[in-house]
Amino acid sequence: MAYTVNFLDNELVTAEYLNQVAEDLGGGDLQFSDDMTYGVDDLNGIAQSLVTKGVSTGCVLSLTTGQVQIGEGVLFMEDGRKVVIDTEGVTLDLPENKEVYVWFEHDVLTGFVMPRCTEEQPSGADYVLLGRITAEGTVVGGPAKAWMKNPFPGVHGSETFVKRFYWDGVLEEKLLWEIDLADVGYQHVAVWSEGIESGEYIYNACCGFAELESGSAFSTMSTMANLADVERGFTYQSENSELLVSYSVLSSVSNHHYYVYLRFEIGDDGVLRVYQRAKRAQAGYNTSPAVNLHITLC
Repeated sequence: MAYTVNFLDNELVTAEYLNQVAEDLGGGDLQFSDDMTYGVDDLNGIAQSLVTKGVSTGCVLSLTTGQVQIGEGVLFMEDGRKVVIDTEGVTLDLPENKEVYVWFEHDVLTGFVMPRCTEEQPSGADYVLLGRITAEGTVVGGPAKAWMKNPFPGVHGSETFVKRFYWDGVLEEKLLWEIDLADVGYQHVAVWSEGIESGEYIYNACCGFAELESGSAFSTMSTMANLADVERGFTYQSENSELLVSYSVLSSVSNHHYYVYLRFEIGDDGVLRVYQRAKRAQAGYNTSPAVNLHITLC
């Protein structure tokens, strides 16, 4: 099997190895010394305090006749043990015409960590689910995702998309974009635009952040509105992952400005859906240029 488990497979735990683990978890300023010894459980406890169990990167399932392969990647167990699967991957036998679950198990009695492919769904805390395979031979869903418990870079992955946005004049909420995601488990969406320069003015420069699970969101926007030399700033808070992204004009209705909002949802099918709505504000001039929106999932 082409995988290793930290603080289990390594008989000698060196300072070099520990410093690499610290860097992986975002604590690059931590320094371990060669003249010190470290308890295995204490070391795994460092990771446990910083990261949830789950897959950090990769570990994608693929099928061949009678077998399932776990691809290259990194995952963390409940107690903080780090499992690294190399480019060779891990191959398991696949029962015919059976619905099965693919997962890594930590046997707390022996201390061993091992890959499993079983008809029984795993339970308890000491496992990481990588996916389910239907009796028809289809991989369903993605792996359980590992996330940092502290707000610094570490195992988080991200995807960024740039979309050209111009309000089309529709007031009612409607589905605007469906964006296929390469990964799963994202918890936050960040949106920003540098706006667009028109003459000496900048229109609709915005920035917003939403927590997808709770829906808590905050956004702010700066633009030129009403009189050409008057800069206006707006802030907006929501509880449904909705962000303010534009202050636009619908010229066919007496040149009234409209607040334009985008709402973000991630479906179980791994698709980011973006919904648009608008609300009338006040009279103004027809200044509503298109902007590039940068959308980052993390």
